[in-house]
Amino acid sequence: MKCSAGVAICAAVILLGSVLTLVGAAGAAYMFLGPMSGQFFDPASLPPGADVRTMRAFGIGGAVMMTMFGAVGAATGIGLIRLWRWARYATIVFGACVVLFSVLSAATILLMPMPTRPPGATGPDVPAGFRIAMAGFYGVCGLAGGWFVFFFMRAKTVAQFDGGTAGAGPRVRPLSITIIAWLMIVSGAMMLPSLAFFRLPAMFLGLVLTGGAAKAFYAVFLIAYVAIGIGLLTHTARTLMPAIILNGINMLNAVVLFVPSIWTRYDEAMAAMSPMIANQPPMLGIRYFSMGSGIVVAGVILYFLVAARWTLTVTHVDA
Repeated sequence: MKCSAGVAICAAVILLGSVLTLVGAAGAAYMFLGPMSGQFFDPASLPPGADVRTMRAFGIGGAVMMTMFGAVGAATGIGLIRLWRWARYATIVFGACVVLFSVLSAATILLMPMPTRPPGATGPDVPAGFRIAMAGFYGVCGLAGGWFVFFFMRAKTVAQFDGGTAGAGPRVRPLSITIIAWLMIVSGAMMLPSLAFFRLPAMFLGLVLTGGAAKAFYAVFLIAYVAIGIGLLTHTARTLMPAIILNGINMLNAVVLFVPSIWTRYDEAMAAMSPMIANQPPMLGIRYFSMGSGIVVAGVILYFLVAARWTLTVTHVDA
């Protein structure tokens, strides 16, 4: 069966975006590792307190993440053309991630104070409408991601990936659990740069971890996220409870950050990474929005996980 024009157009968009992402990753790697890196990280041209090692680590880590996303996107685009079922799931997860990222980015742009020009400095001021324009751009990206989710959840689109028969048989697992599983796998993969390149602190239920303890924390959570994500795809019923526990910990982590003393300790650990981070003014709006969004996202995931476990339990008892 051949894919429809709509699926083919979506696949072309994803392939184009993946190619651009891979090109951007190659450019970033060249900038941070190639001959230009010496000029780019010249201490004379960097702001006071800039940590070259931290900046290089963030740059390399970003290039690695872009490469990962570009490779997965290219495989997904090919999978859509071949009507592979996993590619539809991956596209839905990708669209959901774009929606979430766009909402967070738009809110951050609107809440973040605009930089002020130092006394005596020359140059044009930031246009007054820049913030609105950037928020609008992220809003358009969010709408595009939402359209991808809607399109690939339509019955006509699903039928193409089911051999032309929509709803041919009972679903092995709820679609929400499939999306959560892939989100956990992707989230685990996104921890790789933190584990390999960064020296980011970690926070576990109010305990702030740094150095080797933080790396061990990220390693454990990376393994747990990927293992539970794969488990939800392969042994759904047995993996629902570990998934509920892990996402419950995520929600508690976001809740305890509202305690001022805990956030202060985390701020101090972040500031210890680089004097440049320490010199940044506090942005309370972004802080509270990030904590609140963490609670909301974890709460939504927990709702679907608990609902799926309840459904499977009731079905088993009735059977």
